[in-house]
Amino acid sequence: MAPDIPHLIAAISPDVFCEPKVRKAVREQLRRALASGDSLAYFKAAQIAVPREPNDIALDRLEELSHFDLAGQHSPIEEHTLVLDHAEEPLEPVYFNLLNELEAYDGWLVEKLVDTVSATPGSGLSLDLNRRITMQQQEVVKLLAQVQRQVRALVGQWQDWREQKRQLAVYDRARGAEATTRETAFNQLSRRWQKENDAVGSTADQSREDQGAFQTWLSGSETQLRQRLEVDRRLLANELNLLKLQANWLRPHLKPNQESRHSGDPALVTAFNTALFEVVLLVAPLSDLELAVDAGELPKLVLNQRYRRSRPILIVTLRFRAVPERSSRGAYGYRGRAEITFTSYALNQEELTVFRREIQRSQWGEVLGLVEGNTAANLDGLLADLDELLAEDQPLPQQPAPVSEDTNPFAALFSWHELFTSPKPDTPAPVEPVRPDTDIERVLRSFALLEARAWCRELYQQQKRSRRMPVWGD
Repeated sequence: MAPDIPHLIAAISPDVFCEPKVRKAVREQLRRALASGDSLAYFKAAQIAVPREPNDIALDRLEELSHFDLAGQHSPIEEHTLVLDHAEEPLEPVYFNLLNELEAYDGWLVEKLVDTVSATPGSGLSLDLNRRITMQQQEVVKLLAQVQRQVRALVGQWQDWREQKRQLAVYDRARGAEATTRETAFNQLSRRWQKENDAVGSTADQSREDQGAFQTWLSGSETQLRQRLEVDRRLLANELNLLKLQANWLRPHLKPNQESRHSGDPALVTAFNTALFEVVLLVAPLSDLELAVDAGELPKLVLNQRYRRSRPILIVTLRFRAVPERSSRGAYGYRGRAEITFTSYALNQEELTVFRREIQRSQWGEVLGLVEGNTAANLDGLLADLDELLAEDQPLPQQPAPVSEDTNPFAALFSWHELFTSPKPDTPAPVEPVRPDTDIERVLRSFALLEARAWCRELYQQQKRSRRMPVWGD
């Protein structure tokens, strides 16, 4: 169900990476979906987004312009594809040599986003994969049943918890500034007290003693309700952590059972022993922004912390069409065709948070979709329910105070903050949709876009040189 990465990035940052003719429609779709609490907002926006064409203007021409001309915005994407079709050479060194080269750069972040495999039905590799699946079936059945029960139980617990929060909100309204709202809430609390004390008369007929008892009940009942709410919240959070652990156990077992994303690929012919692999890496090079400021290319004001910096990003996609060869020890080696694609982007921290979250959400969506019947309606509804649950880190105050809005108790399942290599506990969640760049931030993004394009071209040329292939300009 996950959209391809260019469309997803075009939906996250339409002002930069989406074609102008559909930007308004993408922003409007995203705004409406986020406002309604739709958990699939970005995926729906990605369906109508049109990514900008890569290599639209040569990088050499853009580098001649001033940074304040926003050269990177004119042609923000660089893309190059290297095809290696040597049937006699193994494919594993292609991947690991590239990985070693990327990780050799100090301070670079290299992260795997996608890792899939598909084998021709009936082939040796396919039979081995199916054999492993068969051995795991009993465990999968147990985990599926357990996760199903856990999800249903948690939804029920959340409904009870939300009802408690609604009851508690009446106390806050009784202290509100608006007289009508305050009076209505006060009457609701009075009727609740009367139900608990059948002998008490109506509010208008209450004696001074009854009114004193009501005030005592009002203070005590709110304190008890808040304490019970906090206890239930912690219990619910513990249940969510357990469900996260169970889902982590379940997901590796379910992955091979899902329908192959390459099922319609003409390269998978039943009579042939072939396999298709795809690996997608997110690579974040270090930026030379400080060096550019020191060199006088940019003013020092761009380093002000109030301006969001964009980071150069490379998406490296490796697609393999392989012929599995089984050794005498039972392991497999692979020979065939490799296709390596380098694509450049520049994203600020908020956009990168959303991007990683949506990639991970699509993966969790696959698991939860299978648990709940693998239908779009069930998945949409389940994710919507999960997003309404709480995930408050700070305990509620013991003294009466306004109740904060519901956040997300199932955030533990998706682990948004764990998407970063070195997350900060106090990193705020992005405000969505991510606001457009200011004038200075557009300059910063343009600088990062040119950096990303330069690295994209450099890595592509390095791969060609290492294989003694001709490089333009050498």
